[in-house]
Amino acid sequence: MLLYLVLILAAGILGDFSSYLLYRLYLKRKIALALAQLNKLDERLSVVSSVKRKERVKRKLSKDIQQTQSTVYKYTFMRTMYTLAIYMVLFYVVISLLNFPVRFPFYVPAITMLQGHHYLLVGGSLFVFIMAFVLFSPLALRQPNLYR
Repeated sequence: MLLYLVLILAAGILGDFSSYLLYRLYLKRKIALALAQLNKLDERLSVVSSVKRKERVKRKLSKDIQQTQSTVYKYTFMRTMYTLAIYMVLFYVVISLLNFPVRFPFYVPAITMLQGHHYLLVGGSLFVFIMAFVLFSPLALRQPNLYR
């Protein structure tokens, strides 16, 4: 049982690490380029001092700003979807291959059953997988502050 717990936690860590590698090797550079483009557009806007001229420049640049922001959102969304896809594959593996009982210290109606002198969690491998997802996903989706 301990081996199965370690396997599920290792699978969660491996899935998150692959998401981090995707971000580090591919998406970080793309997001940084898009943010640099946004900074250039913002600098062009901040140089103008006249209110009327600023509005005219803002209207002119608004399409470029919106397009660049949507690019940043697209890459962030791509990373999130990749992480969820990895977890769906791991979910299938856990449900189909790693089905084992997990001991629970006390009785909880509807999710535990008594076997011998121990309470067993029904669907324990699924519970451990969900806990790994809750614990490791924020770490996988975390990124440094690029908006400086």
